[in-house]
Amino acid sequence: MLQPTNKRGAIGISKGGKHWQGIYNFEDSTPIVLGPVIWEMLQENWQSLLRWGKDLLQYTYWDEYLNEGFCPYCGKFDVGSPCNIKGNLYVALEEGVLAPDPEAKFHSHRPKSKPLKSSNGVVDGLWTEWSYIVNPKDYMLEVVRSVRDKGAFPAHRGLQTWMQPKYRYHSVGLYSLFNDEPDWERVQQIGQAASAYYWDKYNNPQSNKKSFL
Repeated sequence: MLQPTNKRGAIGISKGGKHWQGIYNFEDSTPIVLGPVIWEMLQENWQSLLRWGKDLLQYTYWDEYLNEGFCPYCGKFDVGSPCNIKGNLYVALEEGVLAPDPEAKFHSHRPKSKPLKSSNGVVDGLWTEWSYIVNPKDYMLEVVRSVRDKGAFPAHRGLQTWMQPKYRYHSVGLYSLFNDEPDWERVQQIGQAASAYYWDKYNNPQSNKKSFL
């Protein structure tokens, strides 16, 4: 069985200890792509991280936060993240057209959902490959990679039921906002190696790997 790939992720705020709460990102969340964006944002807001974290958790999706709750395609507020985007809406937006689909005929919105939580990694880990957890009190950023865990559980959607593999959140690194920017390529390599190691451990019992480094 091949290891599934998923570039989606989460941006979260520490709630103390190993607990955190976050919002979902449907776009590329790999460290080499999203890492520098978050790092720059934290450097700009380091003096008000508590307020930054509170603002972040008002939303359900990362692109909602970036757009301050407005859908760029229809201009409506608090309707969720845009999806199923059709036609030339991307081009129109790039050309500076404001709300090119005001009646939402060529796009829809993802419904609001419960926030992502560290305690639900067994389920959410399958869909959140990379997570970036900000500790506003300690000025730290933790990068987390979801990895395969032992066992499976019955998942349901409508009349369908299947056994879904269990996942958990694995810490890749902890970085002070007062130090140099992390080597995002190296962060990604470590996370990918950890994911491959635990995937082999629980899906290929005969694997002889003893470490992911």
